[in-house]
Amino acid sequence: QKIVFNRHPVTDDPNFTNQAEIYLMNPDGTGLQRLTDNTEEERGPAWSPDGARIAFACRVGGGTADFEICVINADGTGVVQLTDNAVADLTPTFSPDGQRILFHRVVVGTQQLFTMNADGTQQMKLTTPPGSNTLANWGELRVHEEPAP
Repeated sequence: QKIVFNRHPVTDDPNFTNQAEIYLMNPDGTGLQRLTDNTEEERGPAWSPDGARIAFACRVGGGTADFEICVINADGTGVVQLTDNAVADLTPTFSPDGQRILFHRVVVGTQQLFTMNADGTQQMKLTTPPGSNTLANWGELRVHEEPAP
């Protein structure tokens, strides 16, 4: 019922910005609502299955600082930073039950998939080098079976 996205001015540097913020809007483009308003960059928001929370990559410290994984309530309250390290954590997506978050992390020049509980605990690496593993999206497999003739 709502679209979540990040936005920053066209004059802003898209690679290193402190003006990218998280917004909501209705599917018809009306009802624009800004959820974040700070000097840190936010990117790649993803809904929790129940629509109550949004996970996103947050550049804590602004500028060229690394990205961490953060969550915010859908009403714009309660921002929580879930990861805290010296490497980039990006592209979070909730598990279908909302209990875990899948994301990718830069590990020694590669990008690998990790999961963690929705509160940031129990971080676990899923993939190993070599290779770059990114942009995963945790969803449900839906199979449509044709009725027997």
